[in-house]
Amino acid sequence: MKGLLIPIIIAITVIDMTTIAVDDDVRDELLRISAELQLKLGHRVNYNDVIRYLIESRLKRPELLERAVVRGQDSETHQRELHEERRRDEAKLERLLRS
Repeated sequence: MKGLLIPIIIAITVIDMTTIAVDDDVRDELLRISAELQLKLGHRVNYNDVIRYLIESRLKRPELLERAVVRGQDSETHQRELHEERRRDEAKLERLLRS
């Protein structure tokens, strides 16, 4: 049999991604946060997961950040609220990354 051709099917997944430029210090901070999330979640996370986590954290309760930086007001209450909110955010991220 001369010249037998076998068709080969190649499946290619196209992922729409954008490249962003960040300074070295921002990249280092993202890497640090990524390492923290990986330790807490027990599996690898990528920069996209880290950025999504940061965005969702900020969008969820921005008033907590504003109240936390106000000097001279019940800082223990604000600190407790921030820690509680952080625990909720981490639980939400864990659920998102598992799905």
